Amino acid sequence: MLSKEARQFIRDLTASYEQNLGKPAPSLEEIRLAEQKEFEARAFAYPTSRVEVRRTPQASMDVLHPAHETSARAAFYIHGGGWTTGSALRAREVGAFFSEECGMKAYLPEYRLAPECKFDGQLTDCLGAYRAAMEETQGELFVFGSSAGGHLALATLLKAQDEGLPMPKGVGLFSPVTYLEPNGKDCYDCLHDYDIILHLFSDKFCHECIASGTPDDRYLRTVDGNFAAFPPVFIACGSEECLLEDSVILFKRMKKAGVKAVLDVKPGLWHSYLECQHWLPEAKEKLREMLGYLLENA
Repeated sequence: MLSKEARQFIRDLTASYEQNLGKPAPSLEEIRLAEQKEFEARAFAYPTSRVEVRRTPQASMDVLHPAHETSARAAFYIHGGGWTTGSALRAREVGAFFSEECGMKAYLPEYRLAPECKFDGQLTDCLGAYRAAMEETQGELFVFGSSAGGHLALATLLKAQDEGLPMPKGVGLFSPVTYLEPNGKDCYDCLHDYDIILHLFSDKFCHECIASGTPDDRYLRTVDGNFAAFPPVFIACGSEECLLEDSVILFKRMKKAGVKAVLDVKPGLWHSYLECQHWLPEAKEKLREMLGYLLENA
């Protein structure tokens, strides 16, 4: 049974959508500005001892330093937002979980957004941040990503693998995008009308914006990656999302490659629900379970 918080969220989001039917859709710039204001109002409420903002040509990211650092291990979390919205500021809410609850330093890459920056540039940004975080933690790193950030997390690790960089200790994915071609997929067609996130806000989910123009770009379609050397992976998604099959097929291919992988599909919940861990009981519970599994199997 869904928590009262989850049920209220569904009611509020549906009501908001119905109230805005027929009204002009906000521009991408308006969406970005509204999101920035929202997260600026909330981002500094976490009891981290220090937020370090780094902006260098090699690696732009925020680093959350926990008030009480109890672990030598660290988290590296790539935010979602359909490749077109989001920021390291948005990522602080999830990063705060690792900082507050786990005593882990959290690295939050600030990658350039589409359509201004295509996929190859976003991958360059994430890989630079990953390289820096991996060097600083001496390999004691866990990688996480949500939605489009899950796609970038997978792409970053596949490219890192090809460049001879070390793999992390574990990988946690929240509703990752893996196919980049929804039309014709069974789950996309049958669940589209039930997906309160990607159905109501499909304009934000614009994967066509990131095309790199390279016909054989091996990192775009992450589901076809070489996963044989991957560490343990925990994939979490909701039962009501139209990208459910992205997680299911990824899980099957990882298992076939011999990865110690887990797929957790939460009944009744929406796309990338784990990003709501600051107020949704189901999300916080699942994040704890995910991290516990990865720590145990690292």
